[in-house]
Amino acid sequence: LSLMALVVLLAWTVAVAGFLAVLVGYLFRWPIVPAQPGTPKADPKVSKQSYTPSAVPTNLDAVVIGSGIAGLTCAAVLARLGRRVLVVEQHDVAGGCCHSFLEGGYEFDTGVHYLGDVHRERTLVRALIDFVCDSKLEWAKLDEIDEATIAGDSYIYREGTRRYAEGLVEKFPEEAGAIWQYINAIKECERASGPYWLCKMLPNPLRAWVTAKVKRGFIPKYFDVSAYDFISQFTKNEKLIGVLTYLYGDLGLPPRRIPFALHAFCVCHYLNGAAYPVGGTGEIARTIIPVIERSGGKVLVRCHVDEILLEGNTAVGIRLQNGDEIRAPAIISDAGAYNTFEKLLSKEKAQEFGYPEKMKHVTHGVGHLYVFIGLRGDQEELKLPRRNLWVHPSYDHDATRNAFYADMEKMLETPFMFISFPSAKDPTFNKRFPGKSSCVIITEANYDWFQKFEKGPVKNRGEEYKRLKEKLAAPLVEAMYRFYPQTNGRVEVFEVGSPLTNNFYFNAPHGESYGLETSTERFNQDWLRVEQPIKNLYMTGQDVFSPGWGACLLSGLTTALHLASWFEKIVLLLNIPGWSRIRWALLDGRKRRPAPS
Repeated sequence: LSLMALVVLLAWTVAVAGFLAVLVGYLFRWPIVPAQPGTPKADPKVSKQSYTPSAVPTNLDAVVIGSGIAGLTCAAVLARLGRRVLVVEQHDVAGGCCHSFLEGGYEFDTGVHYLGDVHRERTLVRALIDFVCDSKLEWAKLDEIDEATIAGDSYIYREGTRRYAEGLVEKFPEEAGAIWQYINAIKECERASGPYWLCKMLPNPLRAWVTAKVKRGFIPKYFDVSAYDFISQFTKNEKLIGVLTYLYGDLGLPPRRIPFALHAFCVCHYLNGAAYPVGGTGEIARTIIPVIERSGGKVLVRCHVDEILLEGNTAVGIRLQNGDEIRAPAIISDAGAYNTFEKLLSKEKAQEFGYPEKMKHVTHGVGHLYVFIGLRGDQEELKLPRRNLWVHPSYDHDATRNAFYADMEKMLETPFMFISFPSAKDPTFNKRFPGKSSCVIITEANYDWFQKFEKGPVKNRGEEYKRLKEKLAAPLVEAMYRFYPQTNGRVEVFEVGSPLTNNFYFNAPHGESYGLETSTERFNQDWLRVEQPIKNLYMTGQDVFSPGWGACLLSGLTTALHLASWFEKIVLLLNIPGWSRIRWALLDGRKRRPAPS
């Protein structure tokens, strides 16, 4: 009896001590490094600090390879826990696909064209980005979500669940029931996704049980069925299915191949509207980096990693292309699965841990052609739209895409594309670039079309390469003139990027924009997770979770949590604004709010 009493007393003591520790952490934000939201924004040069041996901080706690949003988020969360983190980037500017660049006196974005939920306080995405940038990012709300022209028919996708559905019902009144069934399904999928994200976050001992649950329920129901097949349960109207799946370009595969879950996540991300960073997409990295530096960390560019150093089965550092070595107790890769397991690990170690066999189950994702256009005239003069336009020649997106890759010449007559005007979305653009506007047009492109030019120097790959890019870009520019005639005769800057451009600047092996192909098989790979069999080697980024800015934010947080103690984990989630939203999202505890039927 006395032994039992002692055990009970000890248990209560531990519980009370733990509760008091968490309470102290919550009330006094210890061990969280305080935010500094009132301080001035950082110098724009903060994202362009080049590597030198003397610039590397001493006594590092972690090294992050790659400065995409997941890598920066991971580093910033660790910095808020007092960790000293070095982020290394091979490009000449930090930010990955979040960076912007100047060409001919015009500024262009690269990978971020609109973001969902960031303009709404106390959402998961807004909570995370505010936490890692000291709430310094401002957001300009767009006019509705998107516009699409499909086979010549025009559609506006309105923000808000009810308005989104009602806009569709106006076009398809006989399909009102099917439309609301679809809306309920995508929201139910988002609500049910908690265990799926949780199995990516949990350490090895706890992950097996959650993974088994996910494989029995969520994955078969939502990931093992395509968006087309899932939606076909509600309607057989091919035009409606084409309208509902208009943004498949955000996902990397057409409706008959993309998992429904990914489609649902993407639509739900934008369902309550979209926004754009005030000051341009470059502000994202520029506001996060000072948080990393506050704890003694650094973000260095022009820093090419050649190898992840191992001692036995433990990652201990990185070796750069110039031979310099940087040591740290944790190595985090935001460089993608192909770069990490096929380039940065020695062949012997990769073979030892079975990565060549694992990589057979995944493949490279889709590449894109980018057309960057500088226009003479400001927003007041040109009145360009503050939302994106998707152009599809047919309601059958799979057939369109298949025909495009089968006969590029023919499909150039009626290409599918995405048209965006960054200058119209950013209210500061004309203050920074008076009398100017910018346009970005994107379509898919096959790496094989350009592969023979990959050995040539960037910006000087020869006339044949230049002619091919211009040939592919010409119908896209003509489409811009057709939809926005006020742009005709206004072009001052014209630059075309191919998958080779992504290969050079983002180190994407096949110029892929979304990492691994977003197929059903990819999402059934348990080894695509944060923890790896190599001790102290961690993964982050879109290959761990899924493509998308929100998913990469969550991936960065997840990786940081793996390096935190349990006490730090709890206090961290308590101190992130909107933490309850995160908690319930992870534990699948949000109450269902059924839409009207």
